[in-house]
Amino acid sequence: MADTTFGPKGWTPERLGNLGGKTYVITGANAGTGFQAARILLGKGAKVVMLNRSAEKSAAAIDDLRAEFGADADVSFVQMDLAELASVRSAAEEVLKSVPRIDAPSHRCRRKSSPRTVLKASLAPTIMVTLSSAECFSTVWRKRRAGSSLSPA
Repeated sequence: MADTTFGPKGWTPERLGNLGGKTYVITGANAGTGFQAARILLGKGAKVVMLNRSAEKSAAAIDDLRAEFGADADVSFVQMDLAELASVRSAAEEVLKSVPRIDAPSHRCRRKSSPRTVLKASLAPTIMVTLSSAECFSTVWRKRRAGSSLSPA
């Protein structure tokens, strides 16, 4: 039996309506699924705030997105390294200062084995930082939603 959770034809980006006036905060949005999510949301008129570790890769991703959607594409970047809780806190503070409204956060939490991760922390602290960052930005989102006149959608 076919899965019809999202209707008989499933879910596709085409099913999204106009997202003008909405703001989405996406971790890991300079490549892969995070970048594709940013593309879809920008294509529907949303504002996208990317939370990424690499400023260089983020600038390249923003250039690509603006080349596709125009120089006025509403996309920005806040530097955040999920392997460092201080970086997560700093990014949360920056988002609170610079983003007046967040309609939804998108956390791409995953474990990635790399020499950098091993040097920064063992697996348990890495998982705790990832979970703490998700909690931190969920708190930011809830604070923004509480101050918003929007009802949950």
